[in-house]
Amino acid sequence: MKKLLSFILICALFPIAEAKNYYRFKNSEGQIIVVDYVTPEALASGYEVLNAEGKLIQRVSPAKTIGELEEEKKRQKEIEKAKRDHQRQLKRDAELLRLFASVNDITRAREAQMQGIEQRKEINVNERNLLLSNLEQLQGRAADYERLGTKVPDKLKQNIVETQKQINQRINTATLIQQEKENIAKRFEKDIIRFKELQAKRLAHRLDRDAKKNDKGTVAIYDCENNEQCGKIWQLAQVYAANNATGKLEIITDTLILTASPATESDIALSFSKVPGRHQTQVVLEISCHSSDAGTQLCASSHIRSVRDGFIQLVEKQL
Repeated sequence: MKKLLSFILICALFPIAEAKNYYRFKNSEGQIIVVDYVTPEALASGYEVLNAEGKLIQRVSPAKTIGELEEEKKRQKEIEKAKRDHQRQLKRDAELLRLFASVNDITRAREAQMQGIEQRKEINVNERNLLLSNLEQLQGRAADYERLGTKVPDKLKQNIVETQKQINQRINTATLIQQEKENIAKRFEKDIIRFKELQAKRLAHRLDRDAKKNDKGTVAIYDCENNEQCGKIWQLAQVYAANNATGKLEIITDTLILTASPATESDIALSFSKVPGRHQTQVVLEISCHSSDAGTQLCASSHIRSVRDGFIQLVEKQL
């Protein structure tokens, strides 16, 4: 009994050693090396972990080089940037849908900002013209002194220099105003394109949800079979918009074709959006009319239905 207790005590104090592992790798000459510790060469080339019976229990990839680590860091930064951009886009999408109910709302907001820019531009031009007139008078007075053979007063010289400086400031301001005007135009065009994409997605989702309804109103959707077919449909859509809308084409991109908004009760506008569907890309046609009662009646008429159905018929005929 004493011997048994002694054996148990020894086992407790001195645990049985863990089974030894071995590490297999190829050296620079292509030879397979097996060692009982991880060498720098094994770390560089990658290695396999074997148990005492020679069975593979783990594979370890080669250690990354400095260049690979830098490339991985660069890719990670790009992924993080893409996530931030995506979050900003989601926030902007929510703002667009909250602030605007239609493209006309966005257009009116753009025109209001453009009007403010034009007012600032006009004020700047008037100020510059006034300064030019003052400069001409100051230079005339200086010329009078020179013709009389007398020294031009320092105060007059200072006024001329200061006036020229203010004129240059107005010139720089005109450049900044023009840049701001162009930036506003680009920003609102981007907002219009994105708004129509979001609107088209919602329309496609609604029609897909209400697929049992026969009458699609002012919306038509065509499912592309592949990218090549979608490209052909997009070309047909551009021609169809030009021939059937009362206004001219205003925006043409890879995802949006948009004609001018209806200005009168008899006008109609067409927009085509290319959006990802559940299984394939969809081309969504939306027809819009004037906001008046007569425009509402027009959009509910058989004429609009024929315009809507005419696009699907054209696509099926051409394809």
